[in-house]
Amino acid sequence: LIRNHTMASTKQTYPRSREQTSEPIDAKGLLPILRQHWGHEVLDIRQAQSRRVHFVQWPHCRVVVRTNPGWDGPTDPSVIVNYVHHMSQQGAPAPSIELTSDGSLSLSLGDQIISVESFIPGRTADLEPVPGFDSLGDGLAALHRTGRSFTGKPLELRPAGEYIKLLLGRSMTRTVGEEASESVTRLYRSLVRTNNDLLAERVPWIL
Repeated sequence: LIRNHTMASTKQTYPRSREQTSEPIDAKGLLPILRQHWGHEVLDIRQAQSRRVHFVQWPHCRVVVRTNPGWDGPTDPSVIVNYVHHMSQQGAPAPSIELTSDGSLSLSLGDQIISVESFIPGRTADLEPVPGFDSLGDGLAALHRTGRSFTGKPLELRPAGEYIKLLLGRSMTRTVGEEASESVTRLYRSLVRTNNDLLAERVPWIL
């Protein structure tokens, strides 16, 4: 039995001000929380680049712990956890959520949502030339197909072109690096030239 509601949850408005929320829990503070609510001994814990993400080694596997105070967007962090769980259960390329000892998908602690997910090793994608984006596109398509059946939040319909432009813009600076920015730009311009009707189609934005 999976509990979709977090513990002691209260109605919140997101995104939230950084000045009005507590600091993310550090590695030392997470140790007793993980033992009490997930029931596993922690062999090793290391902070990722983000202070809200930690890599944790349990006796039987490696996991990722996320502490989300709801700073970054308008969606309740617990809904995001439910969404990731839905995607994983439907076979999309998404991490599985490790349930708490009482069967919850996440833990509400103070003004933060804590979740634990499976660790998925990444690899550097070959994005030169542009056809190298094919496998990434297939993965995104799978996410969108399964995302349409998520019922945890009303869907907002917006033009597909807005999403693609946002995604590729972030890719140029955060995902594929500056060296591939020219290919990303060429890809978007090609889409604009050849698929205007497709880019204008309104598609669901879940998060």
